[in-house]
Amino acid sequence: MGRRPSSKKKNKKKSGTRNKIRWPRTRPWITISILSVLVIISLAVLFLLKGEKKEAALPPAEIKKTIPLPAEPQKEPSVKEPLTKKPSSVVEKKESLYQIAIVIDDLGNNKEMFNRLLNMNLSFSFSVLPNQDYSLYISRKVRNKKYDLLLHLPMEPEDNEKIKGEGFIMSDMTPNEMLKQLNNDLKAVPNVIGVNNHMGSFLTQDRKAMAVVLGEIKRKGLFFVDSRTTSKTVAYDVARKLGLKSAMRDVFLDDIEDEKEIIKQIELLINTARKEGRAIAIGHPRPSTIAALEKMLPALKSNGIEVVPVSRLVN
Repeated sequence: MGRRPSSKKKNKKKSGTRNKIRWPRTRPWITISILSVLVIISLAVLFLLKGEKKEAALPPAEIKKTIPLPAEPQKEPSVKEPLTKKPSSVVEKKESLYQIAIVIDDLGNNKEMFNRLLNMNLSFSFSVLPNQDYSLYISRKVRNKKYDLLLHLPMEPEDNEKIKGEGFIMSDMTPNEMLKQLNNDLKAVPNVIGVNNHMGSFLTQDRKAMAVVLGEIKRKGLFFVDSRTTSKTVAYDVARKLGLKSAMRDVFLDDIEDEKEIIKQIELLINTARKEGRAIAIGHPRPSTIAALEKMLPALKSNGIEVVPVSRLVN
């Protein structure tokens, strides 16, 4: 009988396999997932590093473009202060501390003199007589130029022989007749913003007549300047009591029709304004008056003197 094969070899093989380390088996999809995550992380790191290098490489001008800068506050456009504003410093006070208004009366007959005054580019206030040859022409031109336009309202003087023309309000009129005459005169000088009296040395002493006339002027939303053709006038006092915006004349420029005398009156006007802070003058469209005004223009435009529309000085 043959020998059975020895079992030693088998035992050796078995003992050999027992001593080997066995690694745990991993499933393939887990490995793939881990590798994918690692790849994504690596790519993200590379992308960030690349971005930092790129940003560092930009010139300063380009960096400014890419980084939003805080918006600068917008500067408001410079606005010139209106001349009426109260001065806030010593320098500004010199520019507009004293105000004067010059009312040119008796307009309506002389177009040439009116145009000379208009070409002076001074803030005159123009007072026009009703029913004159150029009343409508002057009224339109004054309003187009945006100067103050007033009705130069004819009123009864002490000397009736001085009455020339039409449109006068007389003391012997009834209140209704006075109002009718006033409204006719206003229609003859359209678009006025105020009224001052022409003559009127007699009527302006009559409180009842003044109450009728000035009450209607107030009702129409106009202002009144008392020309003070007499020291006995009550017109300004009545206007104040009625609550009508009003003022009164301080200086007549050309009672004497002489250039040197008118220059003295302009100097008086300036000194009055310096004393009172404001002053109102009345002049006429005469060659001597215009010549004097032209010579005094530098003085009127300097030393803190401001020529303003008379509407700025009524209260």
